[in-house]
Amino acid sequence: MSRFGETADKILETLHKGNIRKSELQKKVYLKDTEILDFLEEYGLIELNMDYVSITQSGKELLTAK
Repeated sequence: MSRFGETADKILETLHKGNIRKSELQKKVYLKDTEILDFLEEYGLIELNMDYVSITQSGKELLTAK
């Protein structure tokens, strides 16, 4: 898996546990910029709402797909 894919998975796994502040997510996943968050939001996998980030139903389904 690519580094991008690994980071996306880690973001979705972290968000699956519950909503989190964007700044906290950046620390947990070691994000230097938020480009990947914009990408995940554009494809409907997460929602960016003010300072908080949450996983969408589509994101949950992707995370649990085998």
